[in-house]
Amino acid sequence: MMSATKIITLAFESLGSSDRPTLIWLHGFLGAGRDWRPIAKRLPDYHHVMLDLPGHGESIHRQPETIFSFPGAARAIMATLEQPGLDTVTLIGYSMGARLALYLALRFPLRIRGLVMEGGSPGLRTEAERDERRQRDRETRHALQCQPMTEFLNAWYDQPLFHSLRNHPELLRRLRASRCNNDISGLCRAHEGLGIATQPDLWPELPRLSMPTLSIVGEQDDKYGAIARAMQSRSACIKMVTVPKCGHNTHVEDPKTFARLLSAWLAEKLVTFPENPEQNDQKI
Repeated sequence: MMSATKIITLAFESLGSSDRPTLIWLHGFLGAGRDWRPIAKRLPDYHHVMLDLPGHGESIHRQPETIFSFPGAARAIMATLEQPGLDTVTLIGYSMGARLALYLALRFPLRIRGLVMEGGSPGLRTEAERDERRQRDRETRHALQCQPMTEFLNAWYDQPLFHSLRNHPELLRRLRASRCNNDISGLCRAHEGLGIATQPDLWPELPRLSMPTLSIVGEQDDKYGAIARAMQSRSACIKMVTVPKCGHNTHVEDPKTFARLLSAWLAEKLVTFPENPEQNDQKI
């Protein structure tokens, strides 16, 4: 007799009334759903569901190997959203969470009302790029396993991607402190299975995005600014906005501006953008 497949869900916290439009928040690597609280509190007109992604936060206790892949994480996220009132949602993701959000939007267009990506990417386009990134990622995981967490975090936030955080020393100190108690094993598995080296190449799929999409980048984030412009040129659904004087982590560096831009876009798009009943969900 065949046994039923176990349904895996993720830990989350919610804020606001469930009878309001729902925003699903997906954090970045090393983070947790609680990272989004300061932004969610600035958007009182919405119902917020802030997930802990595989290997992070309270989801570290839900770690079958199958969850550490884009299809596996997508199934877990969608299973978590099988609740009354969550028929259609808007996804908001940062970095790793943005890449997952894009994957979900392309696989489940009937369930996703809107998409917001902060520092997101459709993935790497060549096998040579993936091979190079896999080698770098192996070195990162080796450091994560062998170094004290404080030493690893110092090196992580010393990457050029995060240099703008040096302008906010107290903010950077708090950010590092909030990451110190992460589960090393969970982080390594998430880094390997949900990293950009293992992400499917979603560039060819961008033209079929069917929901309004906002791409938020920091003015000083040259790498992801270029990616956002390239994405915008491939889909009429994507709008790019820039947060002044910020790098990769705009929602941390300038939460007030981030929330203002997001609030204006949500107010416009959640009211005026029509549903597309002819678009079918895709297989994971």
